[in-house]
Amino acid sequence: MTTATASAPSSHWQDLLYKLAFFLVEVFAALEVTAALVATPRIGRALDLPQAYDSWIITAYLYPMVAGAALFLLINRPVQRVLPSRMFFLIGLAIFALGNACCFLADQASVFFAGRVIQGLGAAMSFGGQLWTAGDYHRSRIVEVLFWGECGGALGVMAGPMVGGALTQWTDDGWRYVFALLGILSLLTLAVGAAALNRIPPPAAADAPGRDPGAQGFGPLFYLLVVSQIAVSSLAVGAEYLFSDYLQLRLGKSALFVGGMTLIASLGIVVGSYLVSTQAGGFARHTQRALIGLLVSLAILTALLKFNLLAICAAPIFTLGLAMGWANVAIYGAIAEDLNTQNFLASSLIYLLAMQLGNGLGVQIESWAENAQGDVIWITAALMILPLLLLAAFRGAGPGLFSKADATV
Repeated sequence: MTTATASAPSSHWQDLLYKLAFFLVEVFAALEVTAALVATPRIGRALDLPQAYDSWIITAYLYPMVAGAALFLLINRPVQRVLPSRMFFLIGLAIFALGNACCFLADQASVFFAGRVIQGLGAAMSFGGQLWTAGDYHRSRIVEVLFWGECGGALGVMAGPMVGGALTQWTDDGWRYVFALLGILSLLTLAVGAAALNRIPPPAAADAPGRDPGAQGFGPLFYLLVVSQIAVSSLAVGAEYLFSDYLQLRLGKSALFVGGMTLIASLGIVVGSYLVSTQAGGFARHTQRALIGLLVSLAILTALLKFNLLAICAAPIFTLGLAMGWANVAIYGAIAEDLNTQNFLASSLIYLLAMQLGNGLGVQIESWAENAQGDVIWITAALMILPLLLLAAFRGAGPGLFSKADATV
């Protein structure tokens, strides 16, 4: 790794390289889960795992990532004194690549699962460092960077199943190449990120005019935004599982049809994140509007599924993706507006934990509701509870909370 130099502003190519690094992180983050899911049966057979333990292949990565994020959150002040955001990010990418190398070379389950744990810890640093560097180096235009992240995530979600399927079908050990690909992508991101961040970040005061650099802690808006991310993630993931399960298990539609709908939702995410990235500020208000869009789109989609009107499902699927992309960018954009630079590591890790909690909650809510009633309307009602409560909280907070946020733009 090179040493950061100069306090001069970034060049155009450094800005482009950073957006590429942000894009690549989201690509391999999505690929990690989607491609590994497809490869799970082959991995289990290769390592002689009982079928009941196949789920550990995924959770052995996810749990250490969440635990790592929680640990770094607890010690975020000492970490910031020892490591700048750039180094935290790049070290995380290197650790993630090491974990992938262990999985690629594993000849027994213990080595493989050790690699998954290392991957999870590296992912916690990579994803937390990704947002921390965005706040440190690109605060004034952070939504542009977040847009490229949403594009990378959409590409990873679309390509993951195909990549995982193609590699696992190639040879009996084809699953290993899933981890080889992830390792190569993380090392490529490391190289691109090192070049993009080879400078000293701008002073906090220059990137956040009108804000007291000595202010500490988080305000009520921050916590409202964190819960918003939990709600958005739970609603989006729950809706995805609902749509996939309902179409395939209840209506007998093919996986190809579901894949086509996923492509439409991914395009919606890209469009939504682009639209909000063109806004000048006021992202807390955009978060509220995105929640309304998610709720309306899910309600329309539910009605169409209930009455088997699948021919026009593409429209609410697209708007559901659009609202999700809008929300994801708006939420962290609002966090960046609301916080001082010194709080970016903690806020990034809290945001990461909120997203993972929302993902798990969405799957769990969908599962509980389906087991209890089985009707698509009941499942949707369960998914809507938290977002509706949040909208009430936004309304109850009053215009003063938004005025304060808008004043920092």
